[in-house]
Amino acid sequence: MTSTVITPTPVTILQYTPIFFIDIDHMSPLITISARAASKIGKLLGKASTRTVLFYAEGGGCNGMRYKLEPVDVLDDRDEVVKLENGAKVAVCHKSLLFLVGTEIDWEEGFMGNTFSFKNPNTTGTCGCGQTFSPGIKN
Repeated sequence: MTSTVITPTPVTILQYTPIFFIDIDHMSPLITISARAASKIGKLLGKASTRTVLFYAEGGGCNGMRYKLEPVDVLDDRDEVVKLENGAKVAVCHKSLLFLVGTEIDWEEGFMGNTFSFKNPNTTGTCGCGQTFSPGIKN
């Protein structure tokens, strides 16, 4: 009977080099909600059975995407939640996150009506109503 000796093959361990870096110290907030918008969200949710509103973007409108804010009872574990001082919560939908990160939400009252307004750094164009946008990165 002959015996066979198995010699292990040397393994080269490659060092992982990331292709991008995230500077946590200089990140902008996920979303910013003005005191007026937070107050309005709190009042709207006061009439609902929930204390959470879902903020997301969906296809439609003049520019391809439209902003949506609606009360929800159940969230996806992947949604990002922003807690407001009045106890209300705004959950940013994980599917819309790339379109909405950095958005500033405000509440405006004017002679044309009262509405939430959105200032979004991830758009290349918006409709005159301010409720729809074209996603993209500005040069």
